[in-house]
Amino acid sequence: SYILTNHSKYIIIDKMEFQSNILHKYYLSRMNCLSMLKSRQYTVPDQLLTLTEPLFIKEQQELSLNGYFWISGIIDTTDFPVYIYSLDMSNPLKNKGNQTQAWDQIKLSPGFPGQYQHINNLDSTIELTDCRLIIIYNRGGNKPVFEQSFIGHHSVEIFDIHHMAINLMNCIYQVKFFLIKKDQVPKVLDELNVKPFQIPTICLDDPVNRYYHGEVGDLYKIIRGGLSITFRKVANKPMNLKK
Repeated sequence: SYILTNHSKYIIIDKMEFQSNILHKYYLSRMNCLSMLKSRQYTVPDQLLTLTEPLFIKEQQELSLNGYFWISGIIDTTDFPVYIYSLDMSNPLKNKGNQTQAWDQIKLSPGFPGQYQHINNLDSTIELTDCRLIIIYNRGGNKPVFEQSFIGHHSVEIFDIHHMAINLMNCIYQVKFFLIKKDQVPKVLDELNVKPFQIPTICLDDPVNRYYHGEVGDLYKIIRGGLSITFRKVANKPMNLKK
């Protein structure tokens, strides 16, 4: 059994129940990630969306994958392939070597481009010129330094499993966001007869911006209730949320 602390209380849960809960989050993260990519107008094969949770968990348990999965066959709007990987980086004792181990695991996965095999570590200096990489990882109690270091990266995105397990756009009260890429922004500003400095901003690490992978200089058209329309430009600044 595992013992989890909840303030001053101790909660004892069965090991199998604990593992099932983690696999449940991996499954939700997988499906929400695919939904996110479809929202970006990526080409996502239908068969990737039909996997049921019981089948996912059965496969995980039979092959002792512990939440690990990889997905290929997705194409982004620039016709580049997109690869999705899940990783367990929750062990604080191995945290310093986690990124190297994570990259080694990704490189050995079937279908990953061979031209990147010479890269020895996964850090924010990496540049993938002809593909996109999305990592869903379980950081446990470790600080989210690994994830934060890639915010704004052009070709690599990293998401915490506990955050990706919730689809923030799948809510009837959520306003509608439409991403306008930077090359189309001047035309939109001319139509609105406004200057760039007159447009309010949305932070680079805002969860909505990460969902659509907006880059600095991009613009969002936001529709509230089908009536109110506003715009926000992506700015290279953090949200500065209190920890």
